Amino acid sequence: MLLRKGIRLDRERATELVNRLSLDKDWDLTATIHKAQRSRSVEKYYRGVVLKMIAEHTGDSEKDLHEVLLGEILGSQVVTILGHQKRVPVKRSGDMAPAEYMDFVDRVKALAAEHLGLYIPDPGEVLI
Repeated sequence: MLLRKGIRLDRERATELVNRLSLDKDWDLTATIHKAQRSRSVEKYYRGVVLKMIAEHTGDSEKDLHEVLLGEILGSQVVTILGHQKRVPVKRSGDMAPAEYMDFVDRVKALAAEHLGLYIPDPGEVLI
């Protein structure tokens, strides 16, 4: 029996394969929870349209805006790093499930509309 690194199995198939392992050998098995990846197009839209438009409107850097928006929308906490206190987001965008990330993007757009009076078009929307 040959298993390759990175194979995704359902519970029934994984149990079947483990039960077939030879008992006269020691085995090291690793299992991780599958995490769905957000689409590259959503990431491009957020970074290339949403953040870019807000940065152009405010004059702030996209990197700084992203950090502030994560904290504003998802919450933040104070941590001590090298003896200095710093406020950091409680969650990173890379840790979000696809649906959660889309909700985050929608909330950023709503925040921009409410606080900046800035309309950000939906993906594929053409402004005339």
